Amino acid sequence: MWHNCGVEQLVARRAHNPEVAGSSPAPATKTKAPILVLLLFKHYFMQQQGLSKKYGFHKTNLIIIFISLFCFLFGQFVSALILHAFDLSIAESLLNHAELSSKEINVLKLAQFFSALLSFVLPSVFCAYLLYDNWKSQLRITKVNYKSSFYLIPLFLLLIMPFMNIIIQWNESIVFPDSLRDLELALRASEDSSQLFIKTLLQGTGVFTLIINILLIGALPALGEELFFRGLLQSHLNDYFKNPHIGIFISAFLFSAIHFQFYGFFPRLILGLIFGYLVYFSGSIWTTVFAHLFNNALAVIVVYFQNLGKISEEVESFGTSSYEIIYSFVCLALAVFVARSLIINFKKRNKIINLVD
Repeated sequence: MWHNCGVEQLVARRAHNPEVAGSSPAPATKTKAPILVLLLFKHYFMQQQGLSKKYGFHKTNLIIIFISLFCFLFGQFVSALILHAFDLSIAESLLNHAELSSKEINVLKLAQFFSALLSFVLPSVFCAYLLYDNWKSQLRITKVNYKSSFYLIPLFLLLIMPFMNIIIQWNESIVFPDSLRDLELALRASEDSSQLFIKTLLQGTGVFTLIINILLIGALPALGEELFFRGLLQSHLNDYFKNPHIGIFISAFLFSAIHFQFYGFFPRLILGLIFGYLVYFSGSIWTTVFAHLFNNALAVIVVYFQNLGKISEEVESFGTSSYEIIYSFVCLALAVFVARSLIINFKKRNKIINLVD
């Protein structure tokens, strides 16, 4: 349940207006040139919409990879510019495990905001708009037909958490053979760096800090990653394979792999599968954005109360001890019941909607 990733200026001038004889030239004023440029830009891409039908699956893959990689690198570039603009040695401080000042943490959060926005939200919307006739439909930006899902989804996620803690503990305990010892050390060092980065972002005990952290660590990744992995990639793969299970698994695998955290790979893969099937049965990206947001926000809130000293860190391992495992599997059985109710009601309501349409 742990997570974590463009500036344009248009300036125009017009010449002095000499229409009135004998009058002195009027001051330079702005024209509608920026608007015309934007309209031409929009017209060009409207002409390009539906390119996936023209190019086919493999060329569309290359376009998505190219745009996604460009946006990712652009996001990292903007983040680096932000850190450089404030002339702060944040990276060096993190590597040395030095404590950051509140200013440095705020700058780090600003850089993270642009990194997440440009790396996931931008390529998702841009690719869908460029490649498909109905970009909103392709990203599954539709209303949720089963409103009760907004309290059943949090209930389901809460019920599976003890079982997920077992998976997390197992994943973290994986030991490589001696021949791969260097690889294991590198992976554990990368994991420690990622955990340190998240803990640094989540420092603070103020209510305003909590709200900012929920928006930055909870809402923005939920929106961006779901648009990209479930909205763009999963829909694209499902259109080609005509088998939703293949698209759901591949997008979940990539979702987990892109975090570059092996010791959190398998629980994140399971979450990716849950989110994938949630979109598939509900037909709306908003259900999985909400689920992702709830999962991330809950993690942020837990760390917040840990910072206040109100919650022990042992809460993160609930369900893993020998006498708690029974509770984990009881909760898992109840979670299956809740999931079944969600699936049945999603199918029922979506069938009714399709008949009406």
